[in-house]
Amino acid sequence: MTKHKLLLATVFLGISTSIFADTSGAYVGTSLGITHGKTELSVLNNNNNYEISKDDRTNDFMATVFLGYGARVKDKFYLGGEIGTLLTKSKFLIDRPGALYSEQFVDHLSIQNYLSTDLIPGYQVNDKTLIYGRIGASYSRLELFQPSPAANIPVISDEQNKIGRRLGIGIDYSLNQNFSLGADYIYTYYPAFSYTAMPYNVNFNFQPNTNQFGVHLKYKFN
Repeated sequence: MTKHKLLLATVFLGISTSIFADTSGAYVGTSLGITHGKTELSVLNNNNNYEISKDDRTNDFMATVFLGYGARVKDKFYLGGEIGTLLTKSKFLIDRPGALYSEQFVDHLSIQNYLSTDLIPGYQVNDKTLIYGRIGASYSRLELFQPSPAANIPVISDEQNKIGRRLGIGIDYSLNQNFSLGADYIYTYYPAFSYTAMPYNVNFNFQPNTNQFGVHLKYKFN
C-alpha cells in the first residue's frame, strides 16, 4: 500500500511539474488598468515671439489586447516577443490664454497607440512565477484639436503619426497549464508634436509621455 502511494505521489509530482514548468509557446491576452499621462504644451506666436506654456496630467482607463511568444533560452532565463494594441486613448485638456487673440482657448490633445512591439527578457523564479522587463516601440497617432472660441477665429486641428519608445517591467503567475495572471508597468515616451497654424504663424508644440499600470490575463497555447 505504501509503495502504491509513493508511486501515485511520484506520478502526480511529474504531472504538476510538466504543467507549470514549461512557459514556452504562443499566447494571447488582455490587460485592464490606468494610464497616467503628462504633456507640456507651448504655443508660440512667431510674429512677436510671445509664448505661452502649460502642462496637464490625466488618468484614463486603459484596455489592451496582445499576442506573444516566449521560451526559456537557458536554465531559468526567458526571452519573448509581443505585439499589441491599445483600445483606449489618453486625452489631455489644456485651458490657456491666446497667443495671438485675447480670447481664452481650450486645446484638446490625444494619443492613440495603434501597434506596439516589445522584446521581453525574463527570469523564471519558480515553476509558476516569471518576472520580466520589456523594451520596444509604439506606433501611435497624436492629435491636436482647438475649437473656435469666437466666430472670427477658425478651428485648428492636426494629427501626426509618431513612434514612441517603451520600457517596462512585469510579473506573470501561472494558474494552470493554459491561464496566467499578472501585472505590468509600461512607460512610453513620444517624440514632440509640432504644428504651425498658417496664415497666423502660430506654432503648437507638445511633448507627451504615459505611464501604464495594468493587470493582465493570458491564455497559453500548449
